[in-house]
Amino acid sequence: YQRWGTCGWKETIINYKWYYANFKNMERHHIHSTYTNLNINGLAADFKYWKTFYPDWKISFNFVTDGEYSPYIVPDPYLVWLEEQWDEAYCSEDWPAAADGMFGLAKEMLYKNHITPIGYDKYYSQYSWDKLMIKIKALDKYYNSKLVDYNPALHEFLINYDEHYGNEV
Repeated sequence: YQRWGTCGWKETIINYKWYYANFKNMERHHIHSTYTNLNINGLAADFKYWKTFYPDWKISFNFVTDGEYSPYIVPDPYLVWLEEQWDEAYCSEDWPAAADGMFGLAKEMLYKNHITPIGYDKYYSQYSWDKLMIKIKALDKYYNSKLVDYNPALHEFLINYDEHYGNEV
């Protein structure tokens, strides 16, 4: 979910390959991705892509760990939706076995660190989620962009799940 001031992932790969070809001190390829609530639904598809087309590259990842962009602080229906999104890539016939370890680790990290929305954490979770909805709309307005253009699946989930998402800020 790159939308502000970046050249995009395809151009980034082209640049990366150029640097690798021209700098002789680079010994191996390494790609690191950071996932937020805005792009985590593509995680399994990303793993599939990297292990299919660049099987020798080192791939690492992490999740934003706190605040409204953290996938650890989300309502339970969002986690169910994530599973569905991930399963589309993971359950496909062309899933590369080399991605199994990373995918298993990602699921373990997500569920082990998920803040269960009960007690105080229920209010913290709802506050973080509401703040995310406000920021999505505010940043779309500021940058004259739309979430649907960058992550249509997330947009559709939010339209169906969050009654405030479709409203103006």
